[in-house]
Amino acid sequence: MQDFEATLQRWYETATTALESLSLSKTSEYFLIYPDVADTVNYYRGQAYFGLDELNLDLGNTADLQFTMVIANADIVIIRNGSALS
Repeated sequence: MQDFEATLQRWYETATTALESLSLSKTSEYFLIYPDVADTVNYYRGQAYFGLDELNLDLGNTADLQFTMVIANADIVIIRNGSALS
């Protein structure tokens, strides 16, 4: 899991500045990823760096950003049915 990577293509508007700042400062941050927002007992958690990869300025997309998230250390945990996988 040390080469774990994810792409963020949609995000809450209020998180845009935080993601840009993390990308610019090369600061890692802790994360929780819920593949299904209604399923709160199955998720991923860890610490990652965020990099700004793409800025789409096509007509109609005035701020379409894409970020890549890469693991910052080996402590990523996969939670299934409320328990960490080993």
